[in-house]
Amino acid sequence: MNEQFKNDKKFLTSVGSGLVVFLVCATAFAGTLASSQRFRVDPALGTTLGSPTAKVVVTEFIDLNCQHCKAFQPMVGPILKKHLAAGEIRLQYVNVAFLHQDSKLGLRYEACIRKDSPALAGAFVQEVLSHQTSNHGVNTAKVYLQSYRQAGGTQEKALKQCVQKTSDQEAEGNLDYALKEVGLKGTPTLLVNGKSAGFSASTLKQLIAEQLQEAKHE
Repeated sequence: MNEQFKNDKKFLTSVGSGLVVFLVCATAFAGTLASSQRFRVDPALGTTLGSPTAKVVVTEFIDLNCQHCKAFQPMVGPILKKHLAAGEIRLQYVNVAFLHQDSKLGLRYEACIRKDSPALAGAFVQEVLSHQTSNHGVNTAKVYLQSYRQAGGTQEKALKQCVQKTSDQEAEGNLDYALKEVGLKGTPTLLVNGKSAGFSASTLKQLIAEQLQEAKHE
């Protein structure tokens, strides 16, 4: 593990919420990730929706307590929904859970839901981001359970038992990977087949169109 990676990880996991918001805004609007660079994202990470044979993969690095992730959903949600319905993309949510201890709790809920139904886990993520609490962006178990019900979940007792037995290992692994392999500086961060879409719905649309066109010639 190189020194810069260790410093970035320590910084991201220890800063206060006010500074994190600044970092997210700076990353989003300045486009920290080089648009010409293509990053490799492990397809086994996180929760994936859509056709398993789709040649275009949209990866969104999130934190369920990230208010900028919530604000971004109305801009990108319709675009992603359209391409998912057409079977043209896979949508991969990678929850790095670094903003708050309850972010890790949210990922444990997501992981347990995913064991039974990846589609339900994806709907859960979308519900949490869409109806995120206004209490400084910190969601609690009550919010996660409410989002689970709104997503269509019905096995609350089994879910609670699973969450209690699940460790934070996935959160640590996702954050390690995002820092080391992608150079993550904040959330949300979107990639289309490994290429940065920045914080722009128009760039996202353009990249998806380009990658779909490329896929036709493969």
